[in-house]
Amino acid sequence: MNGDSKGAISDFSKAVDLKKDFALAYYQRGAQYSYIGDRENGIKDMDEVIKLRPEYYVAYYSRGAYKSSLGDKKGAIDDYTAVLNLNQNNINVYYNRGILYGENKQYQLAINDLTSAIKLKADIKVIFLYRGIYELDLGKKEDACADFQKAESLGVPRADEYVTKYCNTPK
Repeated sequence: MNGDSKGAISDFSKAVDLKKDFALAYYQRGAQYSYIGDRENGIKDMDEVIKLRPEYYVAYYSRGAYKSSLGDKKGAIDDYTAVLNLNQNNINVYYNRGILYGENKQYQLAINDLTSAIKLKADIKVIFLYRGIYELDLGKKEDACADFQKAESLGVPRADEYVTKYCNTPK
């Protein structure tokens, strides 16, 4: 393939034409479509993968990411939920779904997902900043400040601004 996504799409299309139930060819073609910015065709191919192999959670994850990039937050949340129904230990899905919940102002659901990612030992430092923001939105200032301070200690950009604005009490 050597970075030639259009050539790869052509090759995977030939494979699909030869074997209509070749889930991996659909998956790879869908990934290549997404790589060149054609998320719609990427989603169509992930739909085919899911029809052929409904247990293949990576296809739900990819389709969710493509939907998210197109602004379909509900569709992305549904796909990320499908991943978690198949694989409860997927840190990135908890993180991504948590952010989408937060963007939808479903703050408690966002906090729950980000907390799940943290419990699974997520190595995503900014997760504490996001969780703090959502806690603040729910009026949980003490929890939010603990997360802002944790994010600051991890060197997360702008975390110090949140600590200064929300957590430092005047002397």
